[in-house]
Amino acid sequence: MHALEKDPELRYPNATALADDLNRFLKYQPIMARPASAVRKLRKLARRRPVAATAILSTAAIVLISTYSWFNLEAQRKELNRNNRALARSQVAVDATLATAENLLSSLAPGSAIDRSETLALVEAMASSARDQGILRPMAAARQSLAAGNFGMRFGHTHAAVDIFLHSCNRASAARELGVEGAQDLLLRARLQHLRALRLSRFREEATRFGDAYLAELDGTEPLYLRCRFVLEVINAHSILQETSDIERIESKHGDVVAMATGLIADLREEGGAAAAHDRLALNRSLGSYLHHRHRYTEAFDVIEETFVELRDRHGLYDYRTLAAGTQLARTLNWGLLYELRETEWTRLELAQLLLPAAEEVLGPDSRTTLVTRWSLAESLLHDGRSAEALIHYRAVQAAFAKWERPDSPTMQSLETAIAVTLNSLGHCEEAEVIYRKMAAAYAEALGPEHHDAIIPRRGLAEAFRNQGRLEEADEEFRWQLEALMRQEESIGRSPAVTTAHYLLLLSICRGRADEVRGYMDLIRDLSAGHESLETKWSFAMDERLPLTAEMIHLAQTVGFAEAAQYGEQILSTLDPGDVVDEADHHPLEMTLSVRLAAGLDVPTYRWTQTPHSLIWVSLRQAGDLEGAAEYAENHRERIWQSFRAHRRAKGSSMWLLAEALAQLQSGEEPPQLSPTEEELFKVAMGTEGAAAGH
Repeated sequence: MHALEKDPELRYPNATALADDLNRFLKYQPIMARPASAVRKLRKLARRRPVAATAILSTAAIVLISTYSWFNLEAQRKELNRNNRALARSQVAVDATLATAENLLSSLAPGSAIDRSETLALVEAMASSARDQGILRPMAAARQSLAAGNFGMRFGHTHAAVDIFLHSCNRASAARELGVEGAQDLLLRARLQHLRALRLSRFREEATRFGDAYLAELDGTEPLYLRCRFVLEVINAHSILQETSDIERIESKHGDVVAMATGLIADLREEGGAAAAHDRLALNRSLGSYLHHRHRYTEAFDVIEETFVELRDRHGLYDYRTLAAGTQLARTLNWGLLYELRETEWTRLELAQLLLPAAEEVLGPDSRTTLVTRWSLAESLLHDGRSAEALIHYRAVQAAFAKWERPDSPTMQSLETAIAVTLNSLGHCEEAEVIYRKMAAAYAEALGPEHHDAIIPRRGLAEAFRNQGRLEEADEEFRWQLEALMRQEESIGRSPAVTTAHYLLLLSICRGRADEVRGYMDLIRDLSAGHESLETKWSFAMDERLPLTAEMIHLAQTVGFAEAAQYGEQILSTLDPGDVVDEADHHPLEMTLSVRLAAGLDVPTYRWTQTPHSLIWVSLRQAGDLEGAAEYAENHRERIWQSFRAHRRAKGSSMWLLAEALAQLQSGEEPPQLSPTEEELFKVAMGTEGAAAGH
C-alpha cells in the first residue's frame, strides 16, 4: 500500500528503495512502510464519502461537547450545593449567636451585670466566622457580618461594630457585582448600620465622609424608605459637627425630608407586620434625631416619646434600641424649660435615673450612649437644683469624652457650656463668665452670632452678670438676645423669645422698674397670643401683682425696708395665711415676705408648691425658733447654700433681701446662736465663706 500511495511524498522515491525495504522485511528487520494513521484514514474517507465523514465528525463533536458540559454543570451544581450549605451554616451560626444574645438579655435584671468580655468574644467570633466565608461566598459573609455588627451594637461594642459593618458592606458589594439576588438591599442596610455606628462612636468625621459617599451612590432604584433613612442619617451626622452648609445642601437637594418620613411612617404602620414595624421604628429614631438636631423640639418630643414607649413595650428597658431612644427623650425633655412641650408621664430626673443603671449594665460605663445618658442625668439634676451633684457627673463625662474628642469639638464645647451653667448656679460666677465668653465667641465664629446655639452661652453670660450684681450689663445682654430670637420666630418658634422676655421681666423687678415690668408683661401677652400652650404656661407672667412687686423693691432700695414692707401689704392681702401658693403667687409673695424679714418683721406661713428653703430658714430664725431653724438648715443645707452663693450679690433679688435680714438678726450685742451648719450658711450669705466651700 505504501508503494501505491497517490501522494508522491508518501510513496517510495524509486524501485531501489522498494527493493531495499523488501530485503529488510525478509531479514526480519524494521521496514520504512507504516500503516495509515486514523487521521489519514479519515481524510481518505472524507475524500471518498464527504457526507458520511461530516456526519461522523458532527456526532463526535456533539458527544465531546455534551460530555464537557455535563462535567461542567456537575461542578457548578456541586459548587452551588457547597455555597447553599455554607449559607445554611452561616445562618445557623447567626441564629445560635443571636439566641445567646437573647438569653443574656432575658437574664439581665436591675442590679445584675453582663460579662462584657464574653459578649465581645461572641462578637469577634461571629465576625471571624464571617471572614472565614472567603471571597467565594460574599453573600454569606455579608449576612453574618451584619448580624455580628448588630449584636455588637446591642451590647455597646460600637467601635468594634464599625469595622464589622464595613466588612459587611464590602462583601455585599461584591455579591451585588456577581448579580446575587438580594445583595443590593443587604448592601443598603449594612451601609445604614455602618453609618449609624460611626455616628454613635468617636468616628463622626468619618460618618460624614462615608455618609456623603453612600448618599451619592443612590440612583433612585432603591426603596423610598431606605433613601429617606439615608438622607436623615447623613444630615444627623453633619448636624453633630454643626456643618450647616452641608446640611442645607442636602436638604435643598432632597426636599422636605420630614414630610417624606412622616408619610412613610404612616404607610408602614398601616402595612403592619414585624418587618414593617422594625422599619418604622428605625425610621422614627432617625427622624427624631433629625428634628432634635434641627431645634424642632416639640415635634421631636412627640416622635421620640412614641418610639421610646413602643420599644420599651416590645423589647424591654434593657435593650440598646430602647436605651438610645430613652436617652434621646431625656435630652429633649431637658429643653422643656425653653420650648413648650406637652404634658408627659416622664420627668427629666426620673427618666435619667431609670436609664443610667440600665445603660451601664447593658452597654458598659464607657459607651457613648451611656455617657450621653449620664450627661442627661447631670442636666436633670441641675434643673432640679442639685447643682453640686450635677457638676460631678458633668466632670466625669467631660473626662471620658476628652480621651477621644478634640477640645474644640462641638461635644466638648457643649459640655463646657453645661459646666459653666452649673458653676454659675453654684455661685462661681466669675469662673463661669470666662467659659461663657470663650464659648460664645467659638459658637459665633462657627455658626454666626445669632444662631440659636450661639445664643445659649450668651444667655448664661447674662445670668452670670446678674448673679454678680452687674444688672445693667445683664439687661443689655438679655435685650440683644430677645431681639435676635424674635427675628428667628419662623424657624424656632416663639417660646425662646417668651422665656427671654420673662428673664428681663424678673430683672426689671430687681431693678425696681415697674414700667418696664408692665412692658414685658404686654410683650409676653402678645407673643403668647393665639398659642394656647404658651398662654397657659406663661399666664403667671401676666399677674398684676408683678408691677406692685417692682414698686416695692424700688422703695426698699431708695427709702427703706420698713416703707417697702408697708407697701407690700397690698400684695399680702391677696392671700390668707395657710393658703396654697401656686406658680402665679410664688414670685410676688416670696419677694414681699423677704422684704418683711429685711424690715425685721415676722411673716405668715403658707403651703408652697415650690418651697423657698432659704426664706423658710430665715423666717424660723426671725420668729425665734432656733431649734427648728437649725434642724431645717441641716436638712436643706445644699439648697440654701446654693441659693445664697449664687444670688446674694444680685441687688433687689430675694436672696439679697434675705442676706440683709440675716445681717440685721446677727448684728445685735447678743446675736442668736448659730449651729455649725448655720454658721457656714451665714458666711455664705455674707460673702465671707472660703472659696472652695460647697464643691
